[in-house]
Amino acid sequence: MSIEGKGPAEEGTPAYVTRFDGARVLATDYHPVWLNSLAEDVTIEGSAMNGVAHGTEAVRSIVTSIRALYDSQEFNFAGPYGENGFLEDYTAQVRGGGQIGNVVLVTRNAAGQTQHIVANYRPRSSLLLLSRLVGEKLADTPLCRAFRRQRALNRAGHVGQYPPSVRRPARRAAGRARASGHCVIVRDQSSTTSEREPS
Repeated sequence: MSIEGKGPAEEGTPAYVTRFDGARVLATDYHPVWLNSLAEDVTIEGSAMNGVAHGTEAVRSIVTSIRALYDSQEFNFAGPYGENGFLEDYTAQVRGGGQIGNVVLVTRNAAGQTQHIVANYRPRSSLLLLSRLVGEKLADTPLCRAFRRQRALNRAGHVGQYPPSVRRPARRAAGRARASGHCVIVRDQSSTTSEREPS
């Protein structure tokens, strides 16, 4: 197993990284060209989501939604990893929140296309914020299920129970969304955001 590429450049020296297509570019000019080369059965998973999403449309929607929530992004490393792998290491500023770090492992298939993506975010506080924002951004699609909370706590701390101010609107919204299979995001102004999937 080997990692190709150079570490952070010395102060005053431009930092270069390697793109998925092998081109060397300035870190400030880098963008994930692997997103333009997705296999039909590509999959994505990571610490900000539940389960695995499948297919080019799903993967592209998730990645572009995440990137749209960054006010800024700085790549520390990008380059080949082993025989079929590709790594990205970056930090970003989440809109309305703090800084987040991410290490992305992209695996190629035999045709050189993006086959599998794993994204590992840190710290947890920023991870949870990003996951909630992506869920809201994808609320009108079935993909939001991958970003909903497994359980929600009300003000009293009871798992899975909501005060009447949340329950009533949640039931009405769930009834409207049930046919489409979309997620329902309900906010109690006196507590944190709760995301519930219609039953």
